[in-house]
This record gives sequence, C-alpha cells and structure tokens, in this order.
Amino acid sequence: RVGAVLVEEHGEIVGVFTERDVLKCWAAGRRGQKIPIKDVMTRDLIVAQADDDMAYVMSIMTQKGVRHLPVVDKGKIISVLSIRDVVQAQVSSLEAEVHYLKDYITSAG
Repeated sequence: RVGAVLVEEHGEIVGVFTERDVLKCWAAGRRGQKIPIKDVMTRDLIVAQADDDMAYVMSIMTQKGVRHLPVVDKGKIISVLSIRDVVQAQVSSLEAEVHYLKDYITSAG
C-alpha cells in the first residue's frame, strides 16, 4: 500500500520512485531486468510547504499531474501527501460544512 518512496543519496533527497515508474519500466519491456532506481525515478521534485493551504496543494497536484507530494518544513521533508490524503481532507471538510448548514437550516425555522 505504498505508492511512492523518496530516494536518498548521501543524506540528500534526490528523487521519488513511484508506482508510475514501475509501470513505465513494465510497459517499456524491461520486466525482470535489474534496473537502477536512479535511472527511472523522478528527479525534479515538486514539494509543498508545511503551511500551504490544502486548496493550493490540490491545485499544484492537478496542474503538475503528481499523485505524491513531499511536504517540507524548515528545509526538511516531514511527510509525503498522496492524492488520497488530499481527497479525504476535502471530503471531511465538505461533510463538516454540510453538517453545519443542515444545523443552520433546521434551527432557522
């Protein structure tokens, strides 16, 4: 149930290896071959800051077509958000808003 792993080299994060990278190798006919992760990982990391707004994070993930986004705080990666995390947060927020609006409507009458 892991869709992405960060790749570290000499104490520095140098990329991310995702399930998409595995599928690219598979589709390219490289099944069963020993392939160094550095040859297929994504090197240009797009990151979010710990205090970024969830709407901004959703926008970046959508625009850039990424499903895993490292979160940075004070220069260090503290987490990796998945698109599933973002959707669950949005659903929870909308459920709370619907609940609040239902309470408001029933108490207004």
